[in-house]
Amino acid sequence: MPKDPLPPLTIRYNGIFDFDRLYAMVVDWAKMYNYFWLEKKHVHKVRNGSVEQELSWQATREATEYIRLIVNIDIKMWDLKEVELEVAGRKRLLSNARIEIKISGKVEYDWQGFAEKNPKIIMRWLGKIYPLKTEIPDEYFIQLYSKLVNLHSLMKQYFDMQSKRNPFS
Repeated sequence: MPKDPLPPLTIRYNGIFDFDRLYAMVVDWAKMYNYFWLEKKHVHKVRNGSVEQELSWQATREATEYIRLIVNIDIKMWDLKEVELEVAGRKRLLSNARIEIKISGKVEYDWQGFAEKNPKIIMRWLGKIYPLKTEIPDEYFIQLYSKLVNLHSLMKQYFDMQSKRNPFS
């Protein structure tokens, strides 16, 4: 069924980070906003002593019987190495890598296939909800994009990439 994509948000980072904590943070974000969580792809490659990982995650939420919101998170890591560091008096296993995270979203219409089964029913249903309108309102795009920006800012905070103060103060 038709899907309208939103512009992607990207984060690039090079350094040491706790991937397990990042994963837990994203899953908690999905649960907090009632999204269904799915790991679509996990690829682990070793080339010339260098480790690469590619991950694809998807979070979906049913806005209505006809509209579904989809969040895609694609992660690519290069030169991945496990590093053991002492943090707060305890040894922890952290990741040292170059990482790129792309967050994108889509609004999917007729995700249950109502229009394919009986187009007259779906048009009657849409006419009741959105009278005299030819398009789905922008509220779903705004809602989804605000959630994408929220997740993007959480990840930037995690990687300590957000400024500590307002530049206009």
